[in-house]
Amino acid sequence: IGFSHFISLGDQLDVTFATVLDYLGADPMTRAILLYVESVCDARAFMSAARASARNKPILVVKPGKALPDYLPDQACVIDNRDQDQVYEVAFRRAGIVRVDTVDALFDGARTLARAHTLHTEGLAILTNGRSVGLLAADACLGGGGVTATLSDATRDKLTGLGAKVRRDESPVMVSYNAKGAQYADAIKALLADDGVAAVLVMHVPFAEVDAVEVAKAVAVAVKRTKRVVLTCWLGAESDREARSILADAALPSFDTPDKAVTAYLHMLTYRRVQEQLMETPDSLPADFFPDTEAARAAVTACLDDGRAQLSEAEAKRVLTSYGVPVVETRACLTAREAVIAADELGYPVALKIRSPEIAQPFDVGGVVLDLETPEQVWDATAHMVARVHKHAPTAHLEGYIVQQMGRRPGARELAVGAAVDPVFGPVLRFGQGGMISAAVRDMALAMPPLNMSLAREVIARTRVAKLLTEAGGQAAVDLDDVCLTLIQLSQLLIDVPQIVEIDINPLFADDKGVLALGARIRVARTSARGPERLAIRPYPKELEECVTLKSGLRVMLRPIRPEDAAAHFDFVNRLSAEDLRLRFFGAPREFEYEDMAGFTQIDYDREMAFIASAEIEDGVTETLGVVRASTKPDNSSAEYAIIVRGDLQGLGLGKLLLEKMIRYVTSRGTRVLEATTLPENGHMIGLAKRLGFEVKTDYEEEVVEMKLVVNP
Repeated sequence: IGFSHFISLGDQLDVTFATVLDYLGADPMTRAILLYVESVCDARAFMSAARASARNKPILVVKPGKALPDYLPDQACVIDNRDQDQVYEVAFRRAGIVRVDTVDALFDGARTLARAHTLHTEGLAILTNGRSVGLLAADACLGGGGVTATLSDATRDKLTGLGAKVRRDESPVMVSYNAKGAQYADAIKALLADDGVAAVLVMHVPFAEVDAVEVAKAVAVAVKRTKRVVLTCWLGAESDREARSILADAALPSFDTPDKAVTAYLHMLTYRRVQEQLMETPDSLPADFFPDTEAARAAVTACLDDGRAQLSEAEAKRVLTSYGVPVVETRACLTAREAVIAADELGYPVALKIRSPEIAQPFDVGGVVLDLETPEQVWDATAHMVARVHKHAPTAHLEGYIVQQMGRRPGARELAVGAAVDPVFGPVLRFGQGGMISAAVRDMALAMPPLNMSLAREVIARTRVAKLLTEAGGQAAVDLDDVCLTLIQLSQLLIDVPQIVEIDINPLFADDKGVLALGARIRVARTSARGPERLAIRPYPKELEECVTLKSGLRVMLRPIRPEDAAAHFDFVNRLSAEDLRLRFFGAPREFEYEDMAGFTQIDYDREMAFIASAEIEDGVTETLGVVRASTKPDNSSAEYAIIVRGDLQGLGLGKLLLEKMIRYVTSRGTRVLEATTLPENGHMIGLAKRLGFEVKTDYEEEVVEMKLVVNP
């Protein structure tokens, strides 16, 4: 492994992780970035820089804290929080960073990710001449969250014909203990031809009558042209040194133990999964979701104006209802008489709870009574409840009672969802096991807003309780979409109402009919920050969408680009003329592949913006007509733009509309200068810049034209 740089940041007084990630991400001599992180201070800058660099090259990180929950470095920005390490874990995942546990794994992971092909699926096929090491490798793969490949019948028949043994669960595939290079090569080719195989781990156990070097040469030749991932493990320490050298010369990662080889595959699998999350850019507001934001803000404002830091349960449920979360109907009462009247109005049976700002969990002090069937039972329960609470919490101030309908959902699973604000990474969502055992079980996963359905499913899948949400034991499967929607609704609530600092819904009943919130708690605090500013990841800025009309009368949508635009953008690029591409890219560009579209459509809105013009040409068919793109320097001193419009649409004013939109955007960001460079023969772009007030100068030595507009003097 070679090093392009070795950088120690010290106290990060002026050079931070973000600074270095930006530099290394753009450095062509750096193929992978390795980090040792104790803490992050500027989460938005770190996430932005990491997400930008991770799109170009692998980033791996090792961080202490998994077994040291109270570990505190000498930086004031770090918090003492049981969930601190989980917050970093989910931040790394959303940034596209692979986290490893040891320094050895850090370097092994870098070597593998920088040299091997990318996994196109997840299945690992294990080929070996030793049954025991093959089983150990398969066990390590499955135990680490990996997936063993499912082979087709044709592949199984071919392997059997070669004399290999295929286990019923297909892991591992075993050739004979004295297999020669030719048998290995034929078996590998059969596995690589199977669509269900993403990677092959080839393992060789030394045997006195077999030349390990000959086997290594045969393997190297057999996989020379494949685009699948091939990992190797030659188990002889000294005796197989020459064989591993041959594999290394063939650019095949080689390891001396099955554990190390499988760990390398798991790193690649993690990298594939975090790259998928990296491409997720949820809306700042989900489609077809229209919350009553004003009602939620009014309830929070009223609470703060009263000098309170926590909403009553009834107020909290009104806020949740305004964002579409179903809740059990609840009434707040001051006296026992009011509690009886409320129970009559709600309908029996009801639950009764004590109200007190000093009592976080009423159940712990006898402040909860369930299944009250009559007014007399409610009346008696209030008196007994006050006596119990005074006994267990004599100094607590009692404000009255909460009366709510009994949530009758036989077979429903008890979940807990909520949110808190991390001092470094901002709002963080929680999902896990609910009910009275939740604190003891601590089955919980964290997620960073904003969320979409895909990201919500991922956080659910990281919990043990997720296995209980499927159909089992005669119980119908939970409506998982409704659970995901609840997480998305809470995510949006945190964005829209920045005064909310904590949400706790426990229990949240979930079954095949949907979800129902029984208990709810919301804490608030005054803040001057806007909702999106608190997030470590900027959401898709839906508020920047607008409709315009061209001179031809065509209605066009101007909006930020997003990953889902890759297919339409590929069609757009392919419809551009060779001359348009030459003027845009300063020369004859290579032919673009579909894979290139990721670089155009998966952008970080904190440091780059691309507005596309799209129009619905036919029913349900939308085309991209033009794009303006600006990349901002990390210090926001200037942004460089480029613009291109489809040739058949030039002259209709679309270019002017796109550039004016970009000027408004960079002005609102506080960017000082908007600038661009073009070729002297690009008369359309030069003329447009002049009409919009740009200063235009020709650099005759470089044979380019420079355009500059000071938008924020």
